[in-house]
Amino acid sequence: MAAQRKQNRSGRSMYTDRAARQGYGADRSNLAYDYNALERRRVQERPTPHPQVRTIRRPKVNLRPAEQVSVSAVLGFLVAGAMLVLVLMSYVQLTALSDSVVSLQKELTTLQTENVTLTTAYERAFDLETVESAARAAGMSKPSTSQIYYLDSNLPDSASVYTTASSGAGQILSIIGDKLHAVVEYFT
Repeated sequence: MAAQRKQNRSGRSMYTDRAARQGYGADRSNLAYDYNALERRRVQERPTPHPQVRTIRRPKVNLRPAEQVSVSAVLGFLVAGAMLVLVLMSYVQLTALSDSVVSLQKELTTLQTENVTLTTAYERAFDLETVESAARAAGMSKPSTSQIYYLDSNLPDSASVYTTASSGAGQILSIIGDKLHAVVEYFT
C-alpha cells in the first residue's frame, strides 16, 4: 500500500487507475486522460427538467381615501389673505401720505418765497416815519403813563372740548369707509 500511495502521489498511475476504473481505456498503456468522459457522465446524470407553471397574481390596488380640507387650513388661508389685504392697505396709506408730504413741501417752499417778497414789500410801503405822520394827522397821539394798564392773571388757561359719542360699530364702519376711500384714491 505504501508503494501504491507513492505512486499516486507522484501522479504517474493516477490517470491510468481512474481510466481503468471508469472503463475509458482498453489498456493501461494509454496515459491520456479522456476529457469527454466527464461530459458524457454529466449528460447521463442530469435529469430532464419538468416545465414549471407559475401563476402571476396582480396585487390589489389600494385606493387612496378622499382627502378632506382641514378647517384650520381654511382659517389659515383666510388669515393670510386678511394680512395681505392689510399690508396692501398700509402701502396705499403710505403712498397717499408720501404724496401729501411732497405736495406740502412744495407749498412750504412757495409760501416761504412769498413771505420774503411780501415782507420786503411791507417794509418798503410802511415806513415808521410815514405811519407816525399819518397818525398825527388823524389826531392820534402816544399814550401817557396814566393810560397804560398792566393785567396780571395768575389763573391757568383752560379749554373744554366737546365730542359726540359714537358706538364701536360706527367707528369700525367709519374706519372701513376711510380705508376704501384711500384705495379708490390710490387707483384713480
